[in-house]
Amino acid sequence: MLSIRQSLKQLVSKSYREQQQMSQGIQAYLDTLPMCHQFVLVAAPDFGEGEYFCGVTLPASDLLAWYRKEAEHTTIYFWDANVRRRAMPVWLEHAHTNDGEVTDPPRNAFRDVRGYIADWVEVGQAHAWCYHCESWVDEVAMSKTDESHLGNLSSSWTDLWFCNQGHKMHEARQEVRWIFSKNRSVP
Repeated sequence: MLSIRQSLKQLVSKSYREQQQMSQGIQAYLDTLPMCHQFVLVAAPDFGEGEYFCGVTLPASDLLAWYRKEAEHTTIYFWDANVRRRAMPVWLEHAHTNDGEVTDPPRNAFRDVRGYIADWVEVGQAHAWCYHCESWVDEVAMSKTDESHLGNLSSSWTDLWFCNQGHKMHEARQEVRWIFSKNRSVP
């Protein structure tokens, strides 16, 4: 049992208050989520900026592993994003792993995973559903068009995905800009 002195110390501690506030935020976020099923929809036409014309699902167990790994390697400064990144693993841990159903995740979770979806599809970890064919696509044809390079300062291209029947499943303009500081050297 804590002494009165220890209890007061915790109450006036800024880190203790922040920890309590984070715990409350996580619980409030979890209360808004539906039950998690075996698969999670990570991309769909109404996600993002309309760049997907297909559905992409990922097993909840794989998404859980990604969130755990990502939490170790990422620092997040925005309160809402931090709450979401801490709540998602808790939600995914309670997934019904053998029911074969797909869960529609919170829309803001798409921001976390959008840069990884192509990699998951390419290695076969995620599965794509073509809405035109109304079927799962075994192999998504991925290509890049309109590639341009401005020396070593920037590159841009358009990512395109197609199903076996030639229906466009994804189109997104990508751009990378390199910023070099005169005061820092790159090893």
